[in-house]
Amino acid sequence: MVLNETLEKMGLDYLDLMIIHSPQLCVRYTVQLGTVSLPKTANKDHMKTNADVDFEISAEDMEILKNFKKIENYGANSEFPVYGGKL
Repeated sequence: MVLNETLEKMGLDYLDLMIIHSPQLCVRYTVQLGTVSLPKTANKDHMKTNADVDFEISAEDMEILKNFKKIENYGANSEFPVYGGKL
């Protein structure tokens, strides 16, 4: 697991924030929810990577993801529909 390896390399017990660029993981998450992901790309290599969901998110992690606290206020950026939930 990426996070455990990172913690070990850094000699830490926890991180306050770790941004993981994984197309998301998002694709696998939506597949396990029984919904459809439509990641946008014109790059054939990215398409292959996006379709590579040959793993499963544990039930425990799925519950964490499903119950993740939503961001309620994006401050000055709240006017943009993508952040304000106004799409």
